[in-house]
Amino acid sequence: MLQKGTELGVSAFVPIVTLRTVVRAAAERGGLKKRARWERILREAAEQCRRARVPRLFDPLSFDDAGREATSTHERAFLPTLRPGGGSRAKAARGAPPARVALLVGPEGGFDESEVQRAIECGVQPVHLGPRTLRAETAALAAATILMDRWGELEERAE
Repeated sequence: MLQKGTELGVSAFVPIVTLRTVVRAAAERGGLKKRARWERILREAAEQCRRARVPRLFDPLSFDDAGREATSTHERAFLPTLRPGGGSRAKAARGAPPARVALLVGPEGGFDESEVQRAIECGVQPVHLGPRTLRAETAALAAATILMDRWGELEERAE
């Protein structure tokens, strides 16, 4: 997700701790090692696609902090969900493109229903990515690509 998101133009990544996040003691002990690996992936991906800036990698946030941060510092915030009536991607990207967009992508198995409700209460807009259950990394890349395409970010630019 870090590599492909960087190639697509994602500017920052914020790991989110949710109710369904799987936390392993070994992963906690190797946190610095994992962060260094993730930063290397971001640097290499930025170099490969000739990006001037390497995306930022933030420290993990709790789900509630991530929702508040997303809506307070971004013009639009979206949460892909399988929830029936979870929103429409067509409606999500109407109007002028916002300067800053947050995309909250859940863990494998998706967000807990209480998390979806709390995100909506914070002002995060649920969006539906179709009838298939996607892996977390696929959902993140699909949602980012859909939004970027709707706002013209994937169009050819004159040089």
